[in-house]
Amino acid sequence: MAGRVFAHRAALRGWSRVSRASREGAWLGRRRYATKPPPRPSPSSQRPEESKGLVAAFYRTFGTPLLKSFLGALFTYQILYWGWLKLEAIEEQRNTEEEIQRLEQNLKDELKAKAAQNAQARDEATAVTAVSKAEETKEQASSLWSTIRRSVGL
Repeated sequence: MAGRVFAHRAALRGWSRVSRASREGAWLGRRRYATKPPPRPSPSSQRPEESKGLVAAFYRTFGTPLLKSFLGALFTYQILYWGWLKLEAIEEQRNTEEEIQRLEQNLKDELKAKAAQNAQARDEATAVTAVSKAEETKEQASSLWSTIRRSVGL
């Protein structure tokens, strides 16, 4: 009788103080007086549970390492991609600067050629003007001589 009272009080204390063995024993104690054995699950229904249990066990065991590996690979990829973009931007900037320098040099060369062409045209114009002035002066001199000859009577 004392054993029953002790077992009853242990059940009243709550699950927090009861060990796992006593909890399992309590469950078994409930089945102890059953007249029929517990129903067994059918093999078809047991297989998905087993496979689900295997998958769950696999991910429970290897889930964290797989996640760490995946995140490490993703982080590495992001770093490499960022570095590649940075190098591309630097290369693009250098190409742009080189093109600007090349175009500036072409512009300077064209301006020098244009200035030389203008100077040559100006020299030619000056030469033509000098020749025309010389001809005018020659004509004026000849007309002056003809006027002097007439007035002197030669």
